[in-house]
Amino acid sequence: DLSGGITIQTNPPGLQFTVDGGSAQTAPQFFNLTQGPHTIAVSSTQAGSAGGQYVFTGWSDGGSASHSIGVNGSPAPYTASFKAQYQLTTAASPSALGSVSPASGSYFDSGALATVTATTTAPYAFSSWSGDASGTTNPVSVIMNMPHSVTAQFVNTAAACDLNGDGFVNVKDVQLMVNEALGVAQALNDVSGDGVVNVLDIQVEINAALGGTCTAT
Repeated sequence: DLSGGITIQTNPPGLQFTVDGGSAQTAPQFFNLTQGPHTIAVSSTQAGSAGGQYVFTGWSDGGSASHSIGVNGSPAPYTASFKAQYQLTTAASPSALGSVSPASGSYFDSGALATVTATTTAPYAFSSWSGDASGTTNPVSVIMNMPHSVTAQFVNTAAACDLNGDGFVNVKDVQLMVNEALGVAQALNDVSGDGVVNVLDIQVEINAALGGTCTAT
């Protein structure tokens, strides 16, 4: 049978491809194929190192990810090119006090600038960034030249009214304040600052639980 040689390469090297629907091969490889039409193909997205992946951008002959080629007696090289992408992991801490975008696990082209935004709900407030970002500017930009992890730190602006220390101001704290005002519990939380724990402190606690700040009005 007449045959022709083709060389399959990938850029970067070492990625996967198939010929005529066969098993996956690792580039570069040389094949002696019968003359005539054959199909070369790559998966559009291929795994890289941890936190990275490669996305197909094109074949050297202009073909799509999977396409037909004509093999003749002349050697022919084919190169599939890919671009590198890196994963951005995002988180909020404490997780219940706010949210972060983009969603954790998003991929960005190598060298791209990823904008990370922290969103809060009163009475909580953004405090600072940690991980692969720092400072208090919101949003913050991260250059995706490698996998990155960014955490938004949040604080409770009604923290003094979080009497039981669970990170929230809610009905449990209101009940504790009522108990303190009634003498059922030790009066430790004079949040109104008037020297006693009474109905004014209960009002402050209720206000904070409804989304206000922990101050007497």
